[in-house]
Amino acid sequence: MNSIYTHWLTKKETAQYLKLSVRSIEYLIKDGLLQAHKIGGRVLLDIKEIDACVRARCASIHPFNPDERL
Repeated sequence: MNSIYTHWLTKKETAQYLKLSVRSIEYLIKDGLLQAHKIGGRVLLDIKEIDACVRARCASIHPFNPDERL
């Protein structure tokens, strides 16, 4: 990732960070799950906000139990 010295990520960098497609990132932004900021004509996401979103979503998801049937 090129943004090692900044906490702002592009949609592409966010997709790489979360191991998702750019299209998925766009859907998450559209659905209000991720917040995008327009800075200098670019759409950027704050890595701290991304991490907080992931932690909040993961806290609401049941942990995987391998003995439980899917």
